[in-house]
Amino acid sequence: MSTEAAIANELRSLREHIAALAACMGARMSQQELADHFGVNRNTITRWERERKGFPKRGVGGKYLRAEVMAFEAVNTTNDRR
Repeated sequence: MSTEAAIANELRSLREHIAALAACMGARMSQQELADHFGVNRNTITRWERERKGFPKRGVGGKYLRAEVMAFEAVNTTNDRR
């Protein structure tokens, strides 16, 4: 296995562990925190909610469950920030 592949596997494993911890703890993110995380405007997050299949839904207090955000991000890793 190449060094890059090993690093990618390790990152994938770490994301899974962090997502599991976040789910256990019920960590949540506001829309602004989510926008900051992805490096986009809050309006982009609103559009992604409508247009992107599987995008996390807001829950308690209008916040996103961090575990769902991380799961979405792991499946949809892309440089597309439109």
